Amino acid sequence: MRPLDPPASAPTVLALVLAADAAANDKRQANLFGVYHRLNAPAFPATLPGGVVYLALVRGSGLTVVTVRLLMPDGGPVFSFEVAAEFAHTCEVRDSLVQIPTITYPAPGWYRWEVVCGAFILYERPVPVEVTGTK
Repeated sequence: MRPLDPPASAPTVLALVLAADAAANDKRQANLFGVYHRLNAPAFPATLPGGVVYLALVRGSGLTVVTVRLLMPDGGPVFSFEVAAEFAHTCEVRDSLVQIPTITYPAPGWYRWEVVCGAFILYERPVPVEVTGTK
């Protein structure tokens, strides 16, 4: 159940990492493969494999729900998902590994991932999506 109000202590985002794939071992450690910071395609619109998003949060309080969303350069939504984490103590780190689907990018530009808690943007991470061969 999603809380109506943001928590008294909004969490801090320790990491938001984009990767082509990931695996967890028996110690609950995430192994990320093909970490990337930009995407390219030869033409647009471009349909690209989704990969995974690794998210680590700290300093939460109680049950904390955040929304992670990918936005187009004009701010329109592309994709989003929610992560719920239970914090017994603010020093605990809660992490999540989410498989994201294939995504169609309508045009090149500066897309951005946001982590939102209630009405608060906790973190933003730009991702340039470019025509292959440009920088």
